[in-house]
Amino acid sequence: MLNWASIVALIILAGIAMFAVVAVILVIYFCAYRKNINKAVVLGEEAPRKMLPPYKLFLILGIGAFLIIVGVSACKIGKNSNDSSPEDKYYEAIYGYNMYVEEQMQEGYRSVYSIEENKGYTKDVIVKGDVKFTCFISETGYDNIHPRFIIYIEYTGDKELVTFCYNGKFKDNKENVITGYGTSGRDITKNEVLTVIGNTDINCIFELSIYYFDEFVKAENVEELAVVAEKLELYIP
Repeated sequence: MLNWASIVALIILAGIAMFAVVAVILVIYFCAYRKNINKAVVLGEEAPRKMLPPYKLFLILGIGAFLIIVGVSACKIGKNSNDSSPEDKYYEAIYGYNMYVEEQMQEGYRSVYSIEENKGYTKDVIVKGDVKFTCFISETGYDNIHPRFIIYIEYTGDKELVTFCYNGKFKDNKENVITGYGTSGRDITKNEVLTVIGNTDINCIFELSIYYFDEFVKAENVEELAVVAEKLELYIP
Protein backbone atom coordinates (compact mmCIF):
# COMPACT_ATOMS: atom_id res chain seq x y z
CA MET A 1 0.00 0.00 0.00
CA LEU A 2 1.41 3.40 -1.04
CA ASN A 3 1.49 6.31 1.33
CA TRP A 4 -0.18 9.60 0.46
CA ALA A 5 3.08 11.32 -0.53
CA SER A 6 3.77 8.58 -3.08
CA ILE A 7 0.24 8.83 -4.46
CA VAL A 8 0.53 12.61 -4.92
CA ALA A 9 3.92 12.21 -6.62
CA LEU A 10 2.49 9.61 -9.02
CA ILE A 11 -0.47 11.86 -9.84
CA ILE A 12 1.88 14.77 -10.60
CA LEU A 13 4.10 12.60 -12.82
CA ALA A 14 1.06 11.22 -14.62
CA GLY A 15 -0.20 14.76 -15.20
CA ILE A 16 3.14 15.88 -16.63
CA ALA A 17 3.30 12.86 -18.92
CA MET A 18 -0.27 13.35 -20.08
CA PHE A 19 0.19 17.03 -20.94
CA ALA A 20 3.49 16.24 -22.67
CA VAL A 21 1.61 13.84 -24.94
CA VAL A 22 -1.05 16.51 -25.55
CA ALA A 23 1.68 19.05 -26.46
CA VAL A 24 3.25 16.68 -29.00
CA ILE A 25 -0.13 16.00 -30.59
CA LEU A 26 -0.86 19.73 -30.81
CA VAL A 27 2.51 20.49 -32.45
CA ILE A 28 1.94 17.78 -35.06
CA TYR A 29 -1.63 18.91 -35.63
CA PHE A 30 -0.61 22.59 -35.91
CA CYS A 31 1.95 21.71 -38.59
CA ALA A 32 -0.70 19.80 -40.52
CA TYR A 33 -3.13 22.70 -40.05
CA ARG A 34 -0.67 25.27 -41.47
CA LYS A 35 0.24 22.94 -44.32
CA ASN A 36 -3.43 22.62 -45.20
CA ILE A 37 -3.85 26.43 -45.29
CA ASN A 38 -0.68 26.95 -47.35
CA LYS A 39 -1.76 24.29 -49.81
CA ALA A 40 -5.10 26.03 -50.30
CA VAL A 41 -3.32 29.36 -50.95
CA VAL A 42 -0.95 27.81 -53.51
CA LEU A 43 -3.79 26.07 -55.35
CA GLY A 44 -5.94 29.20 -55.23
CA GLU A 45 -8.76 27.50 -53.37
CA GLU A 46 -11.34 29.76 -51.78
CA ALA A 47 -11.18 27.81 -48.53
CA PRO A 48 -8.80 25.14 -47.25
CA ARG A 49 -9.97 21.66 -46.37
CA LYS A 50 -12.01 22.01 -43.19
CA MET A 51 -9.99 21.25 -40.05
CA LEU A 52 -10.63 21.91 -36.38
CA PRO A 53 -8.87 25.09 -35.19
CA PRO A 54 -5.84 24.27 -32.97
CA TYR A 55 -7.22 26.14 -29.96
CA LYS A 56 -10.39 23.99 -30.00
CA LEU A 57 -8.32 20.83 -30.24
CA PHE A 58 -6.22 22.11 -27.32
CA LEU A 59 -9.37 22.57 -25.23
CA ILE A 60 -10.71 19.11 -26.11
CA LEU A 61 -7.42 17.33 -25.40
CA GLY A 62 -6.79 19.37 -22.24
CA ILE A 63 -10.21 18.59 -20.78
CA GLY A 64 -9.86 14.93 -21.77
CA ALA A 65 -6.44 14.63 -20.14
CA PHE A 66 -7.71 16.32 -16.99
CA LEU A 67 -10.69 13.94 -16.73
CA ILE A 68 -8.44 10.92 -17.25
CA ILE A 69 -6.05 12.05 -14.50
CA VAL A 70 -8.94 12.73 -12.11
CA GLY A 71 -10.48 9.31 -12.84
CA VAL A 72 -7.21 7.40 -12.40
CA SER A 73 -6.40 9.35 -9.21
CA ALA A 74 -9.82 8.58 -7.72
CA CYS A 75 -9.39 4.87 -8.46
CA LYS A 76 -5.90 4.83 -6.95
CA ILE A 77 -6.97 6.67 -3.81
CA GLY A 78 -9.96 4.36 -3.42
CA LYS A 79 -7.81 1.26 -3.84
CA ASN A 80 -5.27 2.62 -1.38
CA SER A 81 -7.99 3.30 1.20
CA ASN A 82 -9.43 -0.21 0.86
CA ASP A 83 -6.13 -2.05 0.60
CA SER A 84 -6.30 -5.24 2.67
CA SER A 85 -2.64 -5.23 3.72
CA PRO A 86 -2.23 -4.59 7.46
CA GLU A 87 -0.13 -1.42 7.50
CA ASP A 88 0.11 2.02 9.05
CA LYS A 89 -2.12 2.13 12.14
CA TYR A 90 -1.97 -1.65 12.71
CA TYR A 91 1.82 -1.84 12.49
CA GLU A 92 2.19 1.17 14.78
CA ALA A 93 -0.14 -0.23 17.47
CA ILE A 94 0.71 -1.96 20.76
CA TYR A 95 0.19 -5.72 21.12
CA GLY A 96 1.02 -8.22 23.83
CA TYR A 97 -0.29 -11.15 25.84
CA ASN A 98 0.90 -13.77 28.32
CA MET A 99 -0.38 -17.18 29.38
CA TYR A 100 -0.53 -18.01 33.11
CA VAL A 101 -1.23 -21.17 35.10
CA GLU A 102 -3.36 -21.04 38.26
CA GLU A 103 -0.43 -20.60 40.63
CA GLN A 104 0.81 -17.57 38.70
CA MET A 105 -2.65 -15.97 38.77
CA GLN A 106 -2.39 -15.71 42.57
CA GLU A 107 0.63 -13.44 42.35
CA GLY A 108 0.78 -9.62 42.26
CA TYR A 109 -1.81 -7.62 40.33
CA ARG A 110 -3.17 -10.79 38.69
CA SER A 111 -4.71 -11.92 41.99
CA VAL A 112 -7.41 -9.21 41.78
CA TYR A 113 -8.98 -10.78 38.69
CA SER A 114 -11.58 -13.54 38.87
CA ILE A 115 -13.19 -15.96 36.46
CA GLU A 116 -16.58 -15.03 37.94
CA GLU A 117 -16.63 -11.25 37.57
CA ASN A 118 -14.32 -8.29 36.96
CA LYS A 119 -15.51 -4.73 37.46
CA GLY A 120 -15.21 -2.59 34.34
CA TYR A 121 -15.18 -5.61 32.02
CA THR A 122 -17.88 -7.26 29.92
CA LYS A 123 -18.08 -11.04 30.26
CA ASP A 124 -18.74 -13.58 27.52
CA VAL A 125 -18.55 -17.38 27.75
CA ILE A 126 -17.70 -19.25 24.54
CA VAL A 127 -17.67 -23.05 24.39
CA LYS A 128 -15.67 -24.84 21.69
CA GLY A 129 -15.99 -28.60 21.98
CA ASP A 130 -14.58 -29.63 25.36
CA VAL A 131 -12.94 -26.25 25.97
CA LYS A 132 -14.71 -23.33 27.65
CA PHE A 133 -13.37 -19.81 27.14
CA THR A 134 -14.53 -17.21 29.67
CA CYS A 135 -13.66 -13.85 28.13
CA PHE A 136 -13.50 -10.41 29.73
CA ILE A 137 -13.04 -7.25 27.63
CA SER A 138 -12.40 -3.81 29.13
CA GLU A 139 -15.32 -1.40 28.87
CA THR A 140 -13.00 1.63 28.91
CA GLY A 141 -10.61 0.61 26.16
CA TYR A 142 -6.85 0.71 26.33
CA ASP A 143 -4.68 1.98 29.14
CA ASN A 144 -1.15 0.98 30.12
CA ILE A 145 -2.12 -0.29 33.58
CA HIS A 146 -5.13 -2.59 33.15
CA PRO A 147 -5.45 -5.49 30.70
CA ARG A 148 -7.56 -4.89 27.61
CA PHE A 149 -8.76 -8.50 27.71
CA ILE A 150 -8.61 -11.59 29.93
CA ILE A 151 -9.41 -15.14 28.80
CA TYR A 152 -9.88 -18.07 31.18
CA ILE A 153 -9.50 -21.48 29.52
CA GLU A 154 -11.03 -24.64 30.99
CA TYR A 155 -10.90 -28.16 29.64
CA THR A 156 -14.24 -29.82 30.46
CA GLY A 157 -13.70 -33.25 28.90
CA ASP A 158 -12.71 -36.53 30.51
CA LYS A 159 -9.29 -37.13 28.94
CA GLU A 160 -6.25 -37.36 31.20
CA LEU A 161 -4.08 -34.46 30.09
CA VAL A 162 -0.42 -33.95 30.96
CA THR A 163 0.74 -30.98 28.91
CA PHE A 164 -0.42 -28.25 26.55
CA CYS A 165 0.79 -25.65 24.09
CA TYR A 166 -0.78 -22.56 22.57
CA ASN A 167 -0.43 -19.91 19.92
CA GLY A 168 -1.85 -16.38 19.94
CA LYS A 169 -2.19 -14.02 16.97
CA PHE A 170 -3.35 -10.43 16.59
CA LYS A 171 -5.16 -9.76 13.31
CA ASP A 172 -6.67 -6.72 11.66
CA ASN A 173 -10.37 -6.50 10.80
CA LYS A 174 -9.71 -8.21 7.46
CA GLU A 175 -8.13 -11.28 9.08
CA ASN A 176 -4.55 -10.30 8.16
CA VAL A 177 -2.07 -11.45 10.81
CA ILE A 178 -0.13 -8.55 12.39
CA THR A 179 1.91 -10.44 14.96
CA GLY A 180 1.76 -13.59 17.03
CA TYR A 181 3.70 -16.09 19.12
CA GLY A 182 3.19 -19.15 21.31
CA THR A 183 4.94 -21.85 23.27
CA SER A 184 4.82 -25.57 23.94
CA GLY A 185 5.79 -28.19 26.46
CA ARG A 186 4.24 -26.84 29.68
CA ASP A 187 2.80 -29.26 32.22
CA ILE A 188 -0.81 -29.10 33.32
CA THR A 189 -2.72 -30.69 36.20
CA LYS A 190 -6.22 -32.13 35.98
CA ASN A 191 -8.97 -29.45 35.74
CA GLU A 192 -6.42 -26.65 35.84
CA VAL A 193 -7.63 -23.29 34.54
CA LEU A 194 -5.29 -21.42 32.21
CA THR A 195 -5.47 -17.66 31.82
CA VAL A 196 -4.45 -15.29 29.03
CA ILE A 197 -3.96 -11.62 29.89
CA GLY A 198 -3.45 -9.29 26.96
CA ASN A 199 -3.34 -5.68 25.90
CA THR A 200 -3.64 -3.67 22.68
CA ASP A 201 -4.42 -0.06 21.87
CA ILE A 202 -6.31 -0.75 18.64
CA ASN A 203 -9.52 -2.51 17.60
CA CYS A 204 -8.47 -5.91 16.32
CA ILE A 205 -9.02 -9.67 16.53
CA PHE A 206 -7.14 -11.88 18.97
CA GLU A 207 -6.95 -15.48 17.80
CA LEU A 208 -5.99 -18.09 20.41
CA SER A 209 -5.28 -21.73 19.56
CA ILE A 210 -4.97 -24.16 22.46
CA TYR A 211 -3.67 -27.75 22.21
CA TYR A 212 -3.84 -30.44 24.92
CA PHE A 213 -1.87 -33.70 25.02
CA ASP A 214 -2.27 -36.94 26.99
CA GLU A 215 1.44 -37.72 26.70
CA PHE A 216 4.71 -35.85 26.25
CA VAL A 217 5.65 -35.63 22.58
CA LYS A 218 8.61 -34.37 20.59
CA ALA A 219 7.92 -33.41 17.00
CA GLU A 220 8.09 -30.44 14.67
CA ASN A 221 4.33 -30.16 14.31
CA VAL A 222 3.24 -31.16 17.80
CA GLU A 223 -0.18 -29.57 17.22
CA GLU A 224 -1.06 -32.45 14.90
CA LEU A 225 -0.61 -34.90 17.82
CA ALA A 226 -2.93 -33.05 20.20
CA VAL A 227 -5.87 -35.00 21.61
CA VAL A 228 -7.79 -31.72 22.03
CA ALA A 229 -7.37 -28.67 19.78
CA GLU A 230 -9.62 -25.62 19.75
CA LYS A 231 -9.43 -22.08 18.39
CA LEU A 232 -10.99 -18.89 19.71
CA GLU A 233 -11.38 -15.63 17.80
CA LEU A 234 -12.07 -12.71 20.10
CA TYR A 235 -12.95 -9.30 18.66
CA ILE A 236 -11.41 -6.46 20.68
CA PRO A 237 -13.59 -3.35 20.13
